[in-house]
Amino acid sequence: MHHIQRTIITSLAHADSLSFSDLQPEGVENKLFNYHLKQTISERLVQKTPGGYSLTSVGRKMWLLVADKYESTASRAYSVLFLLVHSSSGWLICTRKTHPLLGKMGFLHCVPASDQPITVTASEYLKSKTGLQGDFSVIGSGFLRIYEDEKLESFTNFTALLCDSFAGTLTQQDNHAAYSWHSMDELSTNSVIKSVPRILEEYKISNGKLFYIDDTFTSQ
Repeated sequence: MHHIQRTIITSLAHADSLSFSDLQPEGVENKLFNYHLKQTISERLVQKTPGGYSLTSVGRKMWLLVADKYESTASRAYSVLFLLVHSSSGWLICTRKTHPLLGKMGFLHCVPASDQPITVTASEYLKSKTGLQGDFSVIGSGFLRIYEDEKLESFTNFTALLCDSFAGTLTQQDNHAAYSWHSMDELSTNSVIKSVPRILEEYKISNGKLFYIDDTFTSQ
């Protein structure tokens, strides 16, 4: 979880509700803060109320994990699904249009839902963002740590799912990212998040077996 999102949860844990301006940390620009606020809402941690914003029941449980210390959440692995979609044109990659990863290229990703299998969550997310319809299977998992200036920026427990057969035509249905096909050679530029080629290489050498990665990267 990003430190701005942890700040939002911590602030709301001490109030029934807060306005946008009350929540926004000093020195954080509106666009960047709005992005992270929307992330907490999409993950059902925060809800918009007549009085501003407040924690949901899920957000209150998250706060118990935070325990009023930002480091405590940063040191816990955040669960995410990486969606690896492959065709004759290459790998489907999303390029972020907003901060904090503006211009960076990575896998489609979403968070698991408690009320359905992760393969269903992955298929629904793919369709909602790209218009493509396909089934996923689990191909690997692991832990990724990203450091910036020797400080832990994120700690992720990921599950990688593969879809290599789908129906439909790729469409752009996401205001926050653009989607396009890329060959392996095109995924070695500085714009690509470092974990992407690492995961693809591990998938390649696994030869159909489930792979596991436990790795650390520096932020780009």
